[in-house]
Amino acid sequence: MAHPNLQNIVNGSKVRAERNALKVCTALMAAAEKGCTTRELAEWTGLSRYTCLLHLYAMQDRDEAHLGKPRASTHRFIDVWVYGPADAKAEAQRADPEEAEMKADIAAAHEQWASKWRPHRPAEAAWI
Repeated sequence: MAHPNLQNIVNGSKVRAERNALKVCTALMAAAEKGCTTRELAEWTGLSRYTCLLHLYAMQDRDEAHLGKPRASTHRFIDVWVYGPADAKAEAQRADPEEAEMKADIAAAHEQWASKWRPHRPAEAAWI
């Protein structure tokens, strides 16, 4: 027999998820064009970074949020989330055609090597 309050438990989770999504959306709108990092968003909303990321990715899929210009840190760049649909010009700037070209060259060289590769001994001779 199912738990008598199972429907209340399920509905409570949905309500909490909607409330958390609203918190993330409100905080992101408050950050305006400057945007905010996931860590800042977690501090403002009181949610975990993972929960914030889940809601941010969902918003990104619906074109409600996008990655803005990253902030430079001492050792790395930190992603900044901005409310609103992605700007095509900024996305083109984020993409690195040289990197894609290098990856394609590496894949082609590996494919060429793999087509000529033959084992040096029979599989029965191999031991571990």
